[in-house]
Amino acid sequence: MAEPGSLMDASCIRFDAASELIAQRDPAITRLAALDLLVRAVWNGDFEPPPLSLHWPTPAQIEARAHPDAWMFVPIELPRAWLTKEQAALSIRPVELFKAGRDAIINVMYCNGHLPGDAEGWHALLDWKVEEPARRQAEALSALARIPVSAYTAEARVYLASLIIPRAKLQAWLDSCSANFHGLFVSAERASPVPPAAANDTGEVATAHRRGRPVLAAWPMIEAAAHQINQEHPDLPRKVLAGQLHALALGEFDEDDVPNEATILRRLGSILGDAGPSSQNEA
Repeated sequence: MAEPGSLMDASCIRFDAASELIAQRDPAITRLAALDLLVRAVWNGDFEPPPLSLHWPTPAQIEARAHPDAWMFVPIELPRAWLTKEQAALSIRPVELFKAGRDAIINVMYCNGHLPGDAEGWHALLDWKVEEPARRQAEALSALARIPVSAYTAEARVYLASLIIPRAKLQAWLDSCSANFHGLFVSAERASPVPPAAANDTGEVATAHRRGRPVLAAWPMIEAAAHQINQEHPDLPRKVLAGQLHALALGEFDEDDVPNEATILRRLGSILGDAGPSSQNEA
């Protein structure tokens, strides 16, 4: 049997092959434009696995993340410790496919110098030694979601084209974007069921996964900022915190990419790992 994510696994497809099929379906979209759409979706979090609760993941959530269609497959160089001395001496190190999300992809591309633009700028943003790593990671993902794939080097585009995604995951995202691509990667009769945790998750992110609707691009920054502000000002009323987060997000993102203040307030309990706003913070 073919390994999951391999070219012989009929349930998965590489980004370059997917881009070709999208371009064939819609003559107005070039292969590069289709790849651009897929890459931006990666950075926006549209292909992430179902979320886990921050502190106490449920069995259903864990089961959903083990679903065959939950993860992308990412080529990553094998660590030297896994190789023989002779293998480690090769100028091109062997790679293997790993289940991974966008955080792993950005880290691999950062380490390999594949991110677009100057390396010094990305180092200042992503260096693990700097303060507020979660916020900086969110800022990096936000920036990448707005950089066209044409700005990447040819080598970086080759890497992005080699990413592998389950066809069912890709089809669900395409169907949420446009009816023009219905049945392109998975026929309606063969469509995979929604991972079982989706019916048990709570919160806006879970709702987005359940409906096949892309998560708004501002959410990673909002979540990172919520933890930071809450740590510095733990007694800040939740309504005030929600207002601050909404204002911060509007300063970084287009209005269409930002949830409204009421939605942020509803999400704060799950983001910060408690049952919900206290009576004090509701005031």
